[in-house]
Amino acid sequence: MNFFEKIRVKIINLTSEYWNSGRPYKKMIVFPFALFFYIKNGQAVPSPFLHNLTLVNNHSIYLVHSKCAGTTITNELRKNAKCLGLNEKGWRKHKDNSFIFCFVRNPYARILSTYKDKVLNKAENKNYKWDGLIKNINLKGISFEEFVKIICKIPDKCSDIHFQSISYLQDLLKIKPDFIGKVETFEEDWNKINKLLGLRSAKELGRRNQTEEFKKNGEFYNSKLKKLIYERYKEDFIRFGYKKN
Repeated sequence: MNFFEKIRVKIINLTSEYWNSGRPYKKMIVFPFALFFYIKNGQAVPSPFLHNLTLVNNHSIYLVHSKCAGTTITNELRKNAKCLGLNEKGWRKHKDNSFIFCFVRNPYARILSTYKDKVLNKAENKNYKWDGLIKNINLKGISFEEFVKIICKIPDKCSDIHFQSISYLQDLLKIKPDFIGKVETFEEDWNKINKLLGLRSAKELGRRNQTEEFKKNGEFYNSKLKKLIYERYKEDFIRFGYKKN
């Protein structure tokens, strides 16, 4: 068995262990670039630095967490600020002299948002890409309950960024943000950041607090699913002050 055959077997073993979740997964394909990252980092996901850290106006760093108003914030930064994606070398250079900020979200709402965006809103696309891995999911047939059960079986080190624990990513990058805003109080929290960076207000961005969002989507959750999500994202609940119920 040559080197690449050994790597292939290693990846197959990894995916069989972590993604053997039943009906939704018909097959799995590993892209060559994912193989490269697997060999380099010991995991089948790209380095998180360039994808998650943005230097803003040479004095602040925005740590992006998926499904936490990231698109709204990133678009505003790109439009009205000087931005640079940071690799690991850039992070080491700027981290000690920069103001680091991020936004987080109630895990119940964050996972539901991921499901709506990546499953319900993409029903015509048979394949959903999780970084370098493709799982051939029957999106039209998968329920929110099935989705939750699947992602709760996948450990953070192998998770797509849209359902990876926020606390895991921060610990992985060894980051303790100077400011943590919340989607639920976006207006108040963003208006503290925009003054520092000279950006538009939350009202000008057209983004409001989403305190009532989860309550409006209560039909998706039952006590069993809430328990699964709480156990899967327990550290996020505790660290960022979200209630279990």
